[in-house]
Amino acid sequence: MTNLVVALQAEAGPIIEALDLVQDRPAGIFPVYCNGSLSLVVSGIGRTHCAAAVTHLFHRTAQSVDQAWLNIGIAGHQQAPIGSVLLASRITEHASGRSWYPPYVLDVKLLRSPLVTVDEPERHYPDCCAYDMEASGFYQIACRCSTGELVQSLKIISDNSGSDLDLTADQISLLIADQMSAIESTVGQLSDLSRVLDTVRPLPDLSSLYLKQWHFTVSQRHQLTALLSRLKARSGQLPAVPGTSVCQDASAVLTWLESKLSALPVNLSAPQGAEAADRVEQQP
Repeated sequence: MTNLVVALQAEAGPIIEALDLVQDRPAGIFPVYCNGSLSLVVSGIGRTHCAAAVTHLFHRTAQSVDQAWLNIGIAGHQQAPIGSVLLASRITEHASGRSWYPPYVLDVKLLRSPLVTVDEPERHYPDCCAYDMEASGFYQIACRCSTGELVQSLKIISDNSGSDLDLTADQISLLIADQMSAIESTVGQLSDLSRVLDTVRPLPDLSSLYLKQWHFTVSQRHQLTALLSRLKARSGQLPAVPGTSVCQDASAVLTWLESKLSALPVNLSAPQGAEAADRVEQQP
């Protein structure tokens, strides 16, 4: 299952048309549109609404572990041209100062840029990055529903320091429609990655090797399974189970697995040569 999350009906319109989505019934608290293994929810503006919409869609789509999640919408940027499309390399919540780093796992030729989520429309663009109002709420909740590799945020630049911030619904829809090729490519790769992760998810008897040696809470068991899956997906193999002299408790085991994961390359399909030059991340 691949889940798309947008804030505005004007953003949803071109996607619904291009992907042949049909409104799901009965209607819930958020509009949901589906076509087979693809779902889209319209959250409304703001990170709180977006977080709630992610939760709503997760419970509505059978709560599968390896679902892909993509936040799509417009954003402002200090320098990027209007109409350009980017993937978030870092998502920062302005209100709290917290940041998240979506793994670089998609082989798409898109600009990568830091993204700041604000609670009011940004009109001054103090840093060289994108600004939106939903991504931080989307990302932190979607990462609780799936593995981080499957959670990404794609933004189309709608305004910058020299433009008019007040856009009509038709203008917003046109910006999205003009980038449907990039959107469909990103959706396709996320869907493919979701299927790959599903096939390499560790068998229960593999997790049992850890469960026999340490006591894990229910939450820690979910973390254990997710970490083992991510390690297998990135490296093709798993490290030997550490001894109790290395990890005294379940918390230490999770920390140890996270260190193994951090030591691996973040990009599953690292660009080479000229492609790498095209994908240099913008710094704030």
